[in-house]
Amino acid sequence: MNVEVKLATFSKIIEEEAELRRKAALDEIDIKLNTSIEQFKEQAVAEAKAKTAVENEAALQLVNREISLYSADKKKLLFAKRIELEAKLFSDIEKKILSYTNTDEYGRNLVKNIENEMQLHNCEIIVTKRDYERFFSNNESGSVISAGNDFFIGGYKAVLKNKGMVIDNTYRTRLEDQKENFKGLRAYI
Repeated sequence: MNVEVKLATFSKIIEEEAELRRKAALDEIDIKLNTSIEQFKEQAVAEAKAKTAVENEAALQLVNREISLYSADKKKLLFAKRIELEAKLFSDIEKKILSYTNTDEYGRNLVKNIENEMQLHNCEIIVTKRDYERFFSNNESGSVISAGNDFFIGGYKAVLKNKGMVIDNTYRTRLEDQKENFKGLRAYI
C-alpha cells in the first residue's frame, strides 16, 4: 500500500478512535451530569422536606402553645365562675337560714334541742340575743341560758362546765363546715 493510503487509513482509524473517545467522554460527562442533577434534585427535595418539617414542627409548637394558653385562660374563667357561683349559693343558703330563724318552727326546734342538750349534759347554753329575747327571756326552768353575740345565725352553743368543752350547734358553724366540705369537693369537680 502506498503511504497515502496508509496515512489515510491511519488517519481514519485515529479519527474513529478519537470519535469513540469523544463519544465515551461525552457519555461519561452526560452520565455524571445527569447523576449530579439527580443528586441535586434529591438534595433539594430533601432540604425542602426538612425545611417544611421544621416549619411544620414550629407551627405545631406554636399552635400547641396557643391551645395551652387558651385552655389555661378558660380554666381560670371556669374556676372564677365556680367561686362566684359557690359564693352566691352560700349567700342564698344563709338568707334562707336567716329566714328560717324567723319562723315559729325554728323556735320550737331550738327550745326542744336545748332541752335535750341540757338533759344530756350539765351545761350552760348560749344563744343569740335575738333568740334569747324571743324564746328564753322569761326562762323559769332555772336553766342557765344566756345571750351571746349575734355572730352566729341561729342555733346554740353548749358549754360543758365539767369537761371544759363547747358543743357548737350554731347554723353559722354548720354553714362554714359545709363551705369547707364544698371547697374540698371543688378539686373533684
